[in-house]
Amino acid sequence: MARRFLAVLACLSWTVLPATAAPAQFKGMIVLSKELSARIAPPEAPIDLDRFMPADGLDDLTGSWSAFGTEHRFENGQPNAVNMVLLRLAFSRFAASLAASCVSPQLVLNEPFFDILDALCTWPSAEAMSEEIMMDYWLAMMGYNAPKAEYTVWRDFIRQTYGGKDARAAIEAMTLAIMLNPYFLLKG
Repeated sequence: MARRFLAVLACLSWTVLPATAAPAQFKGMIVLSKELSARIAPPEAPIDLDRFMPADGLDDLTGSWSAFGTEHRFENGQPNAVNMVLLRLAFSRFAASLAASCVSPQLVLNEPFFDILDALCTWPSAEAMSEEIMMDYWLAMMGYNAPKAEYTVWRDFIRQTYGGKDARAAIEAMTLAIMLNPYFLLKG
């Protein structure tokens, strides 16, 4: 009887133990570049986020596929201090380039996104801070990867923190905030 009780108790304890989640993984620079290009760049001029890395070959440290014979593995995709610094540097450079496009084009952009950016370049005008323009920018950069609550927090943060700043600072901040968002960065 005692053995049966212990066996049942052991079986029940396995059902109430917490499940361990798999560690988060970055999408990798190639995937991020493709996703971003599909949303904001013309097909003939895709965006290569690797060019914004501080040195060649560092994109391998932010999640990449490696091949050995017929074996393919995703490596360096788990977030850590090194790849977060590299992503922050690359995304900051990309954000600065996008913001500088208000004065002189730095990137080849598709027409719908160029129109959104053109409106944002008038920041802090009422049009630039409007729900329509901010939502259009969010969706162009983020896509539909994040819940609406993420957009609301982002929008309110940008309006409150950068409402009185110039367009360059606001566009850099809003771009960087989107790109460092886990819904943008991590595999779903």
